[in-house]
Amino acid sequence: MLLWTILLLALAALIVLAARKAREEEMEAIANLIHTIEVNLSILNSEIENLSILADNASTCPNQETIKNLLDQARREADSAQTRLASTTSREGLGSLLSEVFAAMNKATSAHSLLSPCRES
Repeated sequence: MLLWTILLLALAALIVLAARKAREEEMEAIANLIHTIEVNLSILNSEIENLSILADNASTCPNQETIKNLLDQARREADSAQTRLASTTSREGLGSLLSEVFAAMNKATSAHSLLSPCRES
């Protein structure tokens, strides 16, 4: 009987340790996602700012309106993501938010591609 009690206590301890480890790993994954989103938002905001300046100075560019629209959309999406970041706490929610940031980055990249041939030297 004593042996069974010891085995059950050991099993319970292992279950508690495994649950604690899983919780720690989940918290670390969430922290990493938050950091990744913050870094990408910082890069995106800098890129939008730089491209907006270039777009304003590329007055002869035939795609200037499209470029500005793409940058405006990217800026709105980045602002929205930044606002929601503080209240998003689940791994799934953060993953979705990261996807939205990448979509905004794609818009900025498209604007950059359209702007590249129009740069005034």
